[in-house]
Amino acid sequence: MFSLDSILKLFKLESTYQQENQLDTHVPAYAPNFYHQDSSLSITSKNGYDLTRFSSHEANTIKYVWDTVLKKYPTEYQSIGLANESYCILYKPRYILFEILIILFSQSENPIDMFAVSLAYASKGYYFTQQALDYFEKSEKYITSDFLKDFISYLPLHVYTMFSTLYEQEHLYERAIYFTKLAKRFGEPSNPFFDDRILSLKEHALHDFPKPNRRMSNRQKQFEENVTKAATYFIMNKNLPTEMNTTAHTFKPRPKAKPSLSPTQLNEYAIMCNAALDHEEEMRQYDNE
Repeated sequence: MFSLDSILKLFKLESTYQQENQLDTHVPAYAPNFYHQDSSLSITSKNGYDLTRFSSHEANTIKYVWDTVLKKYPTEYQSIGLANESYCILYKPRYILFEILIILFSQSENPIDMFAVSLAYASKGYYFTQQALDYFEKSEKYITSDFLKDFISYLPLHVYTMFSTLYEQEHLYERAIYFTKLAKRFGEPSNPFFDDRILSLKEHALHDFPKPNRRMSNRQKQFEENVTKAATYFIMNKNLPTEMNTTAHTFKPRPKAKPSLSPTQLNEYAIMCNAALDHEEEMRQYDNE
C-alpha cells in the first residue's frame, strides 16, 4: 500500500500540490492509462490548431480514451472517469474530449455528472468560468473529499484550489477564501501559501474592482464553434459511442472502489503529468485567449 505522500512525490507539481495530507494512506482507485501523444502528428494551421481536420493519430487518441472510460469505470462514474482520463491529454484531443463530456452530460441531474461538467468547463479557460461555477454549485454538497480521493487527477487539494481561483476570477472573494481554507486541510501544514492567499483575498475584497469582461473575440468564438462541431462529429459518426447514459437519475451512494494502482501504473502516470507540464508553454499558444 502506498501513502498518498509517496504518490504525489512522483509528480513535478507546484508547491501547493506537492503533499496532500501526510497522514492519509488512501490510494486513489482510478489513475489514467498511459496514452501515446505526439504533437508532430497533430494537424495545425498558421493560426494554431485546425479544428476542422483531424489526423488518424488524433482521432485514435480520442477513441482510445473513451474506450478506456467504458471499460474501466462503472456507468455512474463515466463522466468523472472521462475527466480523470482526459486530464493529462494534450493538444487537440484534450479540447475535444472535454467538449464531448459537456455535450453528453450537461443535461444530467446526477451530481457526479454535473461536477464532471464543471471540471470540463474549468478546463476551457477564462471565458467559461461562470459555467464551471454554476455546475459546481449544483453538485458540491454531494461531492465529498472522500469521493475525490479516488480520482488521482482531481484530488481534494487540486479541486479546492482550482475552484478558489475560479471564484477569485469572478470577484467572489468569500467563496474563494472558503475553498482556500478547505484546500489547506489537505496541504502541507508548514506551507505558507494558504494563509498568504487568504490575506491577499481579504485585501482584494476591500476594493471595488471592475467585473471581468467575458466578451469573446470573433476568433475565439470560431474556435469554440469548431471544438463543438468536432466533438459532435465524433459522437454522431460513431468514433465515440452515442449510447452513453445521459438521462437524469436519482443520486445514490457510491459503491466503495478498491485501490487498483501498481508501482508501474504510478510511474507511467507521473511520466504523463510531467509531459503535460513540460508542454504547458506550447499548449498556451493554441489557447486563442
